[in-house]
Amino acid sequence: VINNPQHWTVYNHRNQNKTSNVNIRFSDKLIESKWEWQTVIKEVFEKDQLATMKSIALVLEDFYEWMDTVNYNEDDINTFNEIDYGLFLTYLEKTRKIAEETRRNKFSFLKKAFDELSLLNADFDYMNSTYVAEVSRYNFKNAVKKAISKNSKKVLAMEHLEEIQLALLRDFQQAKKELHLKKEERTVDMVVFISIWLGMKHGIRPTELLNLTFNNIHYDDLNKNHRIECKGSKSKPDRTIYINQQTADV
Repeated sequence: VINNPQHWTVYNHRNQNKTSNVNIRFSDKLIESKWEWQTVIKEVFEKDQLATMKSIALVLEDFYEWMDTVNYNEDDINTFNEIDYGLFLTYLEKTRKIAEETRRNKFSFLKKAFDELSLLNADFDYMNSTYVAEVSRYNFKNAVKKAISKNSKKVLAMEHLEEIQLALLRDFQQAKKELHLKKEERTVDMVVFISIWLGMKHGIRPTELLNLTFNNIHYDDLNKNHRIECKGSKSKPDRTIYINQQTADV
């Protein structure tokens, strides 16, 4: 439910056993942004991440406030590198006096915002996500070491997962640019394109993708509550994933 552009009150009734809500306020800069941050945050809502919606809005307000202090504007974002994000981190620490753990969380949500924007807008430089991750990893070494130690039994290390995500974002943007081309002219396989879309936007697992057929996709033209009935495996039960109109169009 959007009361007005400056103030959203969002309710999630998808789970019948639990209803949750979150209040989000937006500055004029975010509302009028060329990057359409409100659309990005709506996409996060589609993944049932209400708390993340608010956290992304808050760190974006911090980010734009910092850009004002150094006379940058949002057209400069695609020229940023690790140095710029290091300056933003210093601003959060020295000027805003924000604690280390909160700074680390803010950078995590900033990367999330950039990841989502990369999926929606091919004009946005996806390398911004990498720069944010690198600055965070360098400045929060102890926290990263603890996370790596905790997950040491996993096959891939955190930096490997980030490299994979970067490659997916690059190919995803290329696929979007080639949608108008004939099949033989495309450099990215459309099956890969759709798999990346479903995996990154809706968290569909590889096994579920392999089992997916057109009969598992249910369109709701009246209420737009489209859904995919995912077939699991021996260790993962079947489940229903709701998809937005954008995914349905894809």
